Amino acid sequence: MATRHRRQKVDEDMKQIRFTIPGQPFGKQRPKFSRAGAYVKTYTPKETTSYENLVKLFYNEAAKGKMFPEGAMLDVRIIAYYEIPKSTSKKKRREMLEPYLKKADYQNGDVKQQVSNILKSVFSTYRFQSFGEYSALLSCFNIEAKQVRGEFEGTPYNGIVYTMTDDTGKPVCTPIKSSLIGKRFGYEGLEKRIGFNAREYKDKKWQPKIRNGVALAMHGCRGNREDFIRLLNRQGIDVVFRENNEGRIYGATFIDHKNREVYNGSRLGKEFSANAFERLFNGPNNIPDLDAPTPEISRQSSFSADMENAIGQAFGIFDFEANGPDPQEEALARRLQRKKKKKRRSRGIS
Repeated sequence: MATRHRRQKVDEDMKQIRFTIPGQPFGKQRPKFSRAGAYVKTYTPKETTSYENLVKLFYNEAAKGKMFPEGAMLDVRIIAYYEIPKSTSKKKRREMLEPYLKKADYQNGDVKQQVSNILKSVFSTYRFQSFGEYSALLSCFNIEAKQVRGEFEGTPYNGIVYTMTDDTGKPVCTPIKSSLIGKRFGYEGLEKRIGFNAREYKDKKWQPKIRNGVALAMHGCRGNREDFIRLLNRQGIDVVFRENNEGRIYGATFIDHKNREVYNGSRLGKEFSANAFERLFNGPNNIPDLDAPTPEISRQSSFSADMENAIGQAFGIFDFEANGPDPQEEALARRLQRKKKKKRRSRGIS
């Protein structure tokens, strides 16, 4: 009777635990040996110990301190995601990504599965450093991502919902909660991924390779927006512009499909900022100088101190940028709004 009660308690309290470890999977290394006189000492390599501690930490975070009873039978499943090797041919790469990197199409049915496949492919193959870049990337595959913030019983919460769209960006289905697709596609999972990508960018493990291509397209389009987009597409680059209600460009994001990297224009340089494209496409008249440097916006991580230290030891990550719109884009939008209000007051409009 006690055994049945214990088994029932396991089913209720610890039915399933899922957690995601950011970064490349790391296999357990063989033990090493050192000799001290006539004695031989066996020890575990430092890298393996750090990764094992990281696994423990993420498990404890997910289990919230709960433990499986001693002797419990467990079914453990590990899904490892690897980047496609650079030596892979273009044809083979296309074949490997074919089931996933297609635009979502409502007519094909199974909306949740389509969205799930695209998210998995994007997470494992593309690099981005903010929610704005992530959202712009998904829009290329007819998926819209939105942050949801609120409060439940006095506790604030953050979440993400995904919606399939048509080619014009219009939603064609009800929003899907990230929890229905996978924990790593939610707010915390995305935050961790952004942190990892940002640290690698800071360490110069990946850097923009499209500056020259974008500059040539700007020169060759002669101020025509459609030609600019067409010239970029020839190079395997997509661009997503963000505009206010008056059609004023306040943000631009570039998606480099060849190298699987995403950049806000401000990351490429001042000459690729939103203001530069507004001048290029709409002319210089009545355009304020909004390219003045803006103060860096800091953020506080939601990780605990233990989590931060462990991740730092294993991967050296944790200097990541804001998980949201680009600070320069937000500053630009605020300045435009202030300019609009000032203009309205000067005309005697309240």
